[in-house]
Amino acid sequence: MKHIFIVNPAAGGQDNTRKINEAVKKFASEKGFEYKIYISEHPKHSEEIVRKVMSEYKDETVRFYACGGDGTLNEVAQGVVDYDNAQLTNLPYGTGNDFIRIFKEDGEFSLENLIDGEVMDVDYIETNKGVSVNITTIGLDARVARGMQKYKRIFKHNGQVPYIISIFENIVTPMSRNLKIEIDGKDVSGDYVVLLVANGNYYGGGFHPVPDASVTDGKLNVLLIKKLSRFTVARVINAYKNGEYKKYPQYIDYFEAEKVSVKQNDKYIMDLNLDGEVIGVSEAEISIGQKKIHFVVPKKTAVHE
Repeated sequence: MKHIFIVNPAAGGQDNTRKINEAVKKFASEKGFEYKIYISEHPKHSEEIVRKVMSEYKDETVRFYACGGDGTLNEVAQGVVDYDNAQLTNLPYGTGNDFIRIFKEDGEFSLENLIDGEVMDVDYIETNKGVSVNITTIGLDARVARGMQKYKRIFKHNGQVPYIISIFENIVTPMSRNLKIEIDGKDVSGDYVVLLVANGNYYGGGFHPVPDASVTDGKLNVLLIKKLSRFTVARVINAYKNGEYKKYPQYIDYFEAEKVSVKQNDKYIMDLNLDGEVIGVSEAEISIGQKKIHFVVPKKTAVHE
């Protein structure tokens, strides 16, 4: 087996390249495994690295370690999903690392535990703009995520300031959008604040909207937050954040599905959020992946269900 480490030096707000390099070198010497370390230098570079490596090792099992946060994991997954002999795992050096929170393990996602880890076949979300291992959203929270990235660049700040500014900016503009939505062929078009399509059950550093979501059940968990007044938005979004959507059936619809189609009905371009990467689109096709990701977890790991 080949062990390939892809390091995002910008993850978590500090460069951990040297730390990772020293740890991998030490374990490789002790355990005698072959490895290579690559540094991600620009957006999409991690996916390019995966495809280059897989072209060299067509007949061998390759284990990729995404060294960073959920965005790094997503970039590596974009390439991994196309190869049956590729495995994927996450060495968490990001600010959120939300995807791996769904796993209940005796040991943490450490280098030592992942080198000796075991494979769990997990689902992923497939879209017309790439894949998502954790969540896909359209609506207010995707627009907030886009704004947060913008204000991070402007203020060169990784704390709460860009997030707070983006929230304010998006709350003072119309929160809902008119969307044409089909869920497994059923028309549920209307005015919505948020469309969430979940594989995992944590995102955004503190949101836990579908606590009973599973990454192994072959289903998408879908939440639709309907048009809200500014008097109800804080209360409903807080319930959504804490997985209490059943408290507000008049505002939040829940579905289990295999396919979701979305088109914009008004003048706005939709923001499509794939594990934190936000893309402007006029339509989105979202479905459960037809294959599985061979995801490496510490031994004796289970999924929270």
